[in-house]
Amino acid sequence: MRQHSPTLSADSPAAPRIGHKREHYVRLQRNARPEANNWHARRTVRHCRDGGARLRTRQNAGRRRYSTSKLCNVYCAYEYARRLAGSSDARLQSLRVNAFDPGFMPATDLARTYSAQLRFVARYVLPALSLFMSNINSPATSGRRLALLASGGEGSVTGKYFSDGKEIRSSSESYDTQKAFELWNSSAKMTDLPSELPAAGPRRG
Repeated sequence: MRQHSPTLSADSPAAPRIGHKREHYVRLQRNARPEANNWHARRTVRHCRDGGARLRTRQNAGRRRYSTSKLCNVYCAYEYARRLAGSSDARLQSLRVNAFDPGFMPATDLARTYSAQLRFVARYVLPALSLFMSNINSPATSGRRLALLASGGEGSVTGKYFSDGKEIRSSSESYDTQKAFELWNSSAKMTDLPSELPAAGPRRG
């Protein structure tokens, strides 16, 4: 890609070419003489600054969307548990719904699109953090815990949150029953499904 140089004075020894790297613009802004602050240079510096801000905004927005999706999962689990427990059908009342956090599992294919070096770190180095930090698990460990919970190994509990192999309280935000109710109804509307749980009906066979 062709690069453009700003108009600098002829005797300026620090006349960096303007490319597409932020450090170039920072160096230009710091080292250029006052007469170099022409319209083109100011526009380039502003473009870089605004572009970096937009990138950070997109990254932050992505993290917010990811964490919000997890919160919605917990809302849905708790709302399911409340509706099943309040059902007049005994079979629906017997169903259990809990939220499960598998923890950080670096030995999965989550890093499959990374470079070979980063894939090596994710698979062989990051798992060692489990010696110093909690809730860092192998897929096998999280799988066993999930199977135990799903098979009733944790008892008949429902509407609870399990993390790192034990029942704990989820975030305070996740206990907002009004938001959970709104999420349930909005989801039902968008998917054209009934908002009320159907009756289980007679057992077959």
